[in-house]
Amino acid sequence: MKICDINSLYSPTGGGIRTYHEAKLRWFSERTDVDYALIVPGPARKVEQFGRATRIEVPGLPLGGSGYRSILHARDLTWALGLVQPDLIEIGSIYTLPRHVRTALRRLGRLEATALVGFYHVDYTGYVRPYTKHLGQAFSDWATGFAERHCGRAYGQFSATFGASQYVVDKLAAYGVTRLFRTPLGVDIERFHPGVDAAHSDGAATTAPLRLLYLGRLAPEKGIDVLMQAYPAFRDPARFQLIIGGKGPLEGAVERFVRTFPEVERLPYQTSPEAVATAFRSADLIIQAGPYETFSLATLEALATGSPVVTADAGAAAELSREFGGETFVSGSAGSLAEAILRWHESPPRITATERAVAVAARYSWDAVFTRMLQHYRDIVVAHVAAQPAKLGP
Repeated sequence: MKICDINSLYSPTGGGIRTYHEAKLRWFSERTDVDYALIVPGPARKVEQFGRATRIEVPGLPLGGSGYRSILHARDLTWALGLVQPDLIEIGSIYTLPRHVRTALRRLGRLEATALVGFYHVDYTGYVRPYTKHLGQAFSDWATGFAERHCGRAYGQFSATFGASQYVVDKLAAYGVTRLFRTPLGVDIERFHPGVDAAHSDGAATTAPLRLLYLGRLAPEKGIDVLMQAYPAFRDPARFQLIIGGKGPLEGAVERFVRTFPEVERLPYQTSPEAVATAFRSADLIIQAGPYETFSLATLEALATGSPVVTADAGAAAELSREFGGETFVSGSAGSLAEAILRWHESPPRITATERAVAVAARYSWDAVFTRMLQHYRDIVVAHVAAQPAKLGP
């Protein structure tokens, strides 16, 4: 079987989506029963071989200074897919890519022979309302409805659709999408583990302030603004040391916040997984405040180091938090976030760091995740070849 991933949301400096694809490339490179290819945008055509796994770059238009590029032409995909000749393609970005992929397959005479799977990586329907509310309620309602209808139509055309959480699967089902598979992401348990120097090591007692860490993109959809609003309600330097790491459009607001509250530590942007793992291990509590996570790989990585988490009660991060004994707060409510942090401080979860890390490794190692995913691929290809798509999904 030949499997191909194509995603314009991949960036060399990206977060969870990049991690997913690079872990997948490594995993498939060690197999001998499947050919795998990853096609992503880059500055020019490029092919790299890793065992039976191939990484292909096709020209993409840079999107400002974001580090992302957009694949604009079917001709480059025609070239790349001609090299791969896949039985199944997983499409990770929904905006223009499905049309380009279908055009390329049609040119190659492989449109009917190839199963197409959509992966809902970004909760773009959830982003519409907060980003359009300043334009008025009527327009925001219309834009949200348009995005939801587009989502239902776009994902309804695939042979099957993947969602990394129950939150996503339920949302897509509400839009009328069928043939849905819940396909969680995974974690590199060789990098993300408690370690002997973790701040939350089992049985460790300390009188030092507890280290509360926000590590992620500094953007409204990630809830960093809610955390800054909540801070005065739990501010107590004798008990809590707040640490904020990351970069993004709200960097200026974060710098002003740190000047107002100089006891808050500003962590530099962490460029390597090892640095991220070290930061998680050094914290007593991880704060993930975004309500639009389709999975929240950062939450899983924090849990794998044994760290407890507090997350918004909306989106997929809440599923992971509840699964491993974390706290949740009412999405968007600064007061609720402060209460959750204080509640955690007064009544910490009974699960130990080691127990939490072991449970995460058993359920969410990349090997376990991709083994399940490969079986889904086999089922989808069989159903596609037999022209029996109704057999797919729950």
